Amino acid sequence: LDAERSIVCWRGEHIAIASVALVVAMYYLVTSSLISVYFSEPPDDSTDVRTIPVFLVASRALEWIQAVVGTFFSEYGSVAVGSSLAVSGTLALLTWRWKPTRRVWSVNHWRLGSYVAIFWSGVCSLVALLLEDSGNVAPFWMFVGGWAVILGRFGLRHWMRGRTVT
Repeated sequence: LDAERSIVCWRGEHIAIASVALVVAMYYLVTSSLISVYFSEPPDDSTDVRTIPVFLVASRALEWIQAVVGTFFSEYGSVAVGSSLAVSGTLALLTWRWKPTRRVWSVNHWRLGSYVAIFWSGVCSLVALLLEDSGNVAPFWMFVGGWAVILGRFGLRHWMRGRTVT
């Protein structure tokens, strides 16, 4: 709808496409909830990359909130970006606090790094929205600099941890 302004939401051709999308979304919701049980942490003490169940439920719920907000409020940039900030920030905090893949350090490490990077991208997008039409390139350089720091920090930590383990 953003790319083609002549299409009106829930009218004409869009109603058919939106209906199919809703059916597929409902199918995904049910199957992802059922399949995610397989990825939950086993009760025994085996080495595995599975995740604690409470994190799976929380992350699925937050991702669905983000999907709904992104779908229905995409024309309101600040709402979509604010939702992305809230979801990615919450997931970063939960990952840092709970360490959901308890037996494999690197999975938690890179998961946290990706949530931090998504959060930083949202901050830069919000700054760009606030400076809209000013021609200011500061958000771009904030983005590049922030990603360099994030990748450098998480990459260095991963490298240092790998040197001490082996």
